[in-house]
Amino acid sequence: TSANVAEQSLFTTQRAFMGLKNVKTVGILDPGGASKHWAITFEWENRGHTPVRDAFCAAGSHLLNSGEPDDFEIVDINDVPGAIHSIVIAPGDGGFSDPLILPAADVQRMSSGEIRFFIYGIAQYRDVFVGTPAHRTLVCMQVIPHPNLSLSNPRLLGHETAFRYASHRSHNYAT
Repeated sequence: TSANVAEQSLFTTQRAFMGLKNVKTVGILDPGGASKHWAITFEWENRGHTPVRDAFCAAGSHLLNSGEPDDFEIVDINDVPGAIHSIVIAPGDGGFSDPLILPAADVQRMSSGEIRFFIYGIAQYRDVFVGTPAHRTLVCMQVIPHPNLSLSNPRLLGHETAFRYASHRSHNYAT
């Protein structure tokens, strides 16, 4: 019926949509001024036209040896430490994940090609329309150190240029 078409159109065009707005990287120095570790957080944003309700947001990581396949499983959102549960997010508003810590020693091993570091963020939520299915956004990327990043030179610390982020081949989707 035309009422069903109108209702489906409303659900499709006015629904909430959680998307990744930014990946924030902050360098932390030791007392001597050298790199100690980096804190990496996902910044989420509701890009839809209606509020997100019952949102669960989390972040995690996988450290892989060079040559190890990157077909790892993403942890269920309810098992991720630091997951934020049952929040409401207005249109245009958002929030941050708990930080993922990347030690300087691992960055050095990444730069030499010994290991690879993948990060992922998950937003699982419902929109305001009763009876519609839950939605899920998953982003996953490999963290790649900037070629000129020096662990003893903090000039790149706190800037987005410290790392590049390459999308994972299969762990990126939205429903």
